[in-house]
Formats: sequence, C-alpha cells, structure tokens
Amino acid sequence: MAVLTALFLTSCPVGIPGIWAWQRYPFVFDLTVLIRCLLFFGTACFFAWNMDFRGRGRKYLFLILLCGALYDGVILTSGRAGLTESAVAILNPFTTGYLNPRWSGEDVTGRFAETVLSVPAGMAPHHRHVHPPGNILLAKFAEHCPGQWGRGLLSGTWQDLMQLKRDGVLIAPLNTEIAMEAALKLLVMIILALELGKAILAFCMFRISGGQRFYGAGGLVLAFGTNPALLFLGHYDTLYFFPAALLLWTILRTRDSCWWSVPAGILTGIEGTLSLGFGAVGGLALYNLAAGRRDRLRKMTGFAAGGLAVLGLSYVCRIDLFGIFWKCWQNQQLFMQMSGRTYWIGITLNLLDALLFCGFLPCAAILFPPESKGRGRMVFWTGALAFWFFMLFSGGARGEFGRLAILYMPVLLVWLAEKFSTPCPSKSYILRFAAVFLMLLQTLVLRNLLKLILIDGA
Repeated sequence: MAVLTALFLTSCPVGIPGIWAWQRYPFVFDLTVLIRCLLFFGTACFFAWNMDFRGRGRKYLFLILLCGALYDGVILTSGRAGLTESAVAILNPFTTGYLNPRWSGEDVTGRFAETVLSVPAGMAPHHRHVHPPGNILLAKFAEHCPGQWGRGLLSGTWQDLMQLKRDGVLIAPLNTEIAMEAALKLLVMIILALELGKAILAFCMFRISGGQRFYGAGGLVLAFGTNPALLFLGHYDTLYFFPAALLLWTILRTRDSCWWSVPAGILTGIEGTLSLGFGAVGGLALYNLAAGRRDRLRKMTGFAAGGLAVLGLSYVCRIDLFGIFWKCWQNQQLFMQMSGRTYWIGITLNLLDALLFCGFLPCAAILFPPESKGRGRMVFWTGALAFWFFMLFSGGARGEFGRLAILYMPVLLVWLAEKFSTPCPSKSYILRFAAVFLMLLQTLVLRNLLKLILIDGA
C-alpha cells in the first residue's frame, strides 16, 4: 500500500529513466468498475465464509473461482484500452513479435539459432531473440487454427484493431487480418490458461493441505491473487501460468507415486522450449524430489528420464535445443549490456517490480512459516522462498521481474492459499478477507495507473 500511495502522491519516476521505467498515464476513476469488482469479491467472500464456518461442500470453491474469473473479466476490460491493449501487445514486434510471417513461417528445425535468434550487428536484441522456439510454434498454431472464432468471441476488440490498422498504429507486417485473428485466438488461449491454472492450483491446495475442510479463504487467494498474470496479459508469460501450475501438480503427486516424476520431467522439458525461466522452475521441482524421504533416487531418475526424453526427441526432429538455449542466453546478456542494466541496477529494478506487482504475496509467504511438525511442508516452504529469492537476486533477470514472476507465482500462491485455509476465529478470518482485498485493490490501481504495454504511435 505504501508503494501505491507513493505513486499517487508523488511524481517520482517508477524505475530508472533512460534504462527502464514504467510510464504513467492519468488515473481515471471508474466507479462502475469498482462496484463490479466489489460485487464479485463480496460474493466470493460469502461463499468462502459458508465453506469455512458452515461446512458447505467443495462446489462452493467452484463458485469462488467463478467469481474470480468474472472479476478478471472486469479488470481486463477496464483501463485505458481494455483487452485491445493486450491484443496489441501480441501484435507489437518489440513486445512479442512472434506473429511476424518472417518468423512464424520459419522452420524451427535446422539452423534456428543462426536465423531467428541472430541479432544484426549494432542492434539490441528483441523479445524473440531471447526465447526458444516454443513461442513461434504457438504462433504457428494460432495462425493455422481453423475458423474465425477469435473475432467472434472478441468482436469489440476486433473492431478496435481494425480502427488501429486504419489509423496506422499497428506496424507492418503485423497489421494483416490473418495476424490480428491469430492474436485474438492467442488472447483467448492466454485467458483460458490463466483460469485453468487457478483450477489446477486449487487441486494443489487440497494436496498440500491433506484435504482438510477449511479451504474457502484459500480459494479467495487463488481467485483474486494473480495480479501480475492479469496485468501482463498479452505477453506470453501469462500463458506459462498454466504449465507452471500443471508441473506443480505433478510434483505434489509424486508424494503418492514415484511414477509421477516422469511426467514432471516431460513437462519441464516441454516448458524449457518456451522460456529459459522454466529452468529455475525445473530446479525447484528437482529440489522437492531430492528433499523427499521416500524413493528420492527413483523419483529423480524418473524426472531426469522425462526431461531427457524431450531432449532426445528434439534432436530426432533436428532441433538443437542446447545450441538454442546458449544463443538465447547470450542474447539475454547482450541485451543487459546494451540497455545499461548492470547487476546492481537490475536488482534494484527487480525489487521495485516485486513490490509493485507481487507486493503482499512473497511477504505473506515469509510471514507464515509452516509448523514445526510436517517435514513435507517445511521442504515445500523453504524451496518456494529459496526459488523466489534466487530469481530475484541471481542477476539472470534484471528488471521486468513482475512479468517474469508469473512463472514462479503458483508455488507461493498455493502456499499462501493453504495457510489461509487453516481454522481460525472469525475476527482473524476478517483479516484474511482484508489481505486478499489488498491484492485486488493493487491490481485495480495498477491497471489504471501504469502503462504496462507500449503501443507505438499512442
């Protein structure tokens, strides 16, 4: 709240001008948006209270998640340009750029590192230069997915894109109807990935809590606590929320059967083709397997076998993943040098982003340690925090941590949701409602205050 208050009361730059700073635009208070957000949040709180104090069934958790999805819809359609802003991010060559026919038509086999990932001399790397081929494959899928259901489901956004095309805001060659339709299809998939990811985290919450009855307040955390994923929707990172949640689910299932470690390894390998950030997610998965008491060697072997299976299949398909990963890492370091983001500047920007976009979540995870009993929970908690702080301070990511944290949010969300699901007096329960409301308020304010996605010509 202190950071949000400072944004309102001062004109100090949000970042370091000339290196990386979030742009502001005038805050416009929309009472109808606030009322709808409060309506869905209040309804979800009613369901949570009935679950936790009146012993209602788990179907109420579905209703809480539904309220959260409706709230997400309000947030995404509010702000300066609503969903159009997210669609433009997908079409912007500097934000993503994967729908460019030059790259989406590129064969990901063979000389991918030398063609798509090659940075012209003297030019700073773009977003596509630091990612493996998974995003281009997603762009290919969206382009060739039959039908025009993107513009059908998001007709208003389609009309906005057509107007931006006429106004010359969209940049060629990403201003074609084929590219715009593919962008809307990707936008629908990203929204679905976020909501399905929340549902998977609910199952993870049951798994870590042992299926205890109190889980209504924990459901509120999952439904209303995914603010970075909402704010950066339009970047592919929000799409990664779903596979990250799915990987967490498979890791938790290894407590019952070591065979779940094989799909966990396969998921880690597949996720590695989307973003180098999943390397840290895979590291956390391996840590949880290695720290377990039972069958740790068998689980680690299964995990390695799954990952190596993906790697082997990639070479069968003539995709040099190691060469691609190394080229992406080199481009990432080149970008850091050319942008002036030294280690200490990068860490400062990371801390600023963590406060702005993650705020309460990591603080709460630190303040709510597990009880002394229960080694599994202690392993989960220490791993989650070590994982978070490593990505924050390692220097692999320098700035833009709020967006990159989407990959790491599922673990902290599940932990906080499980802690909020424990029995407590009614007065303390109200404090839990207030904590989740602060997360909601943070999202609403930032959506209407900071220019999170750059629109050329705007």
